[in-house]
Amino acid sequence: MARLRNFVFFLSVLSLAPMTICSQDLSTLYPDSTLRYWQARYAPNIMYNLEEVVLPELTADESSVLGPVRVDFPLVGSYGDPLNFYSDVLGRVIFMPILSIKFVDDLSVAEAWLEAKGVGYGRIADYIAMLKYKKPSEFPGGRYLPPLQAMNIPNDALNDAAVNDTSQKILKSAIVWIMAHELGHLYHRHPSYNAVSAAVARDNETEADNFATEMMRRIGVVPVGAGIYMLAAVNWCGNRGDFSTEGEYEDYLRRANHPITSERLNNLAQLIELSADDFARKEPNRSSALVATHKVAEQFRELSKILSDSSFQAFFRARVEAMDPAALGKYP
Repeated sequence: MARLRNFVFFLSVLSLAPMTICSQDLSTLYPDSTLRYWQARYAPNIMYNLEEVVLPELTADESSVLGPVRVDFPLVGSYGDPLNFYSDVLGRVIFMPILSIKFVDDLSVAEAWLEAKGVGYGRIADYIAMLKYKKPSEFPGGRYLPPLQAMNIPNDALNDAAVNDTSQKILKSAIVWIMAHELGHLYHRHPSYNAVSAAVARDNETEADNFATEMMRRIGVVPVGAGIYMLAAVNWCGNRGDFSTEGEYEDYLRRANHPITSERLNNLAQLIELSADDFARKEPNRSSALVATHKVAEQFRELSKILSDSSFQAFFRARVEAMDPAALGKYP
């Protein structure tokens, strides 16, 4: 199945309500054979979306500043981080690792299936946190499991038309938003994080977020996929639950060059709400599309509150550390 094709057709029916380098190396989460299989399918579909959907929305000035852009599709990106997408400003290259695309794809399927079954996305947060806090030996089979296997999502989940449609919308908007984020780094010519202070790097991340969200506004689709990406990143990257004291956490935030922060999430929520009409303008049912738009903004605000609540962060970590990973695949 070509899971990233025909984005233009998807836009007319939407009805739903490096970027990160965190935690351990998960480069072996999928076999190389699986990654090579998906590389042959993802790469042409992503290039189609870049050339036919994203680049036509650039202004003449933006196109001139960006110049020719190349996209590279390594099987595994830097550090084996499954949420890592990155770019080379000097070489004008965007790197879209197949490991990371497949991981986001699987999370999109999981969210759609869980939603159809009435299970909240807290199951996804639990899974991501278990990858972060637990050893491979604690998982069934003695190794970290990919999302669909860990959460016992059936192999035929996409045979359900609603699950397939929802997961496509999440995945496509996630990948386009991520590509646009990296284009934002290229457009603004952001230097390597090794060459700037952590504060400047965080400002650059916000600038790239703004560029990506503006591109989605021009296209006319809510970046629902950015929501699942940020949900994963909030639980994968450093947060208050990883530190013994508030001072240690604040020191981490001062040194981290692109942490997921409450300020960053609130900024995304505000951008989406301010242009809700534009995000919803291509929907046949405008009123329901506006509701969905505000729902996405609220998701970012909820994630922001979670990051700001040190007591909850500590409780969540303790809860996850006490859980059996096998419970991820059990449903009422």
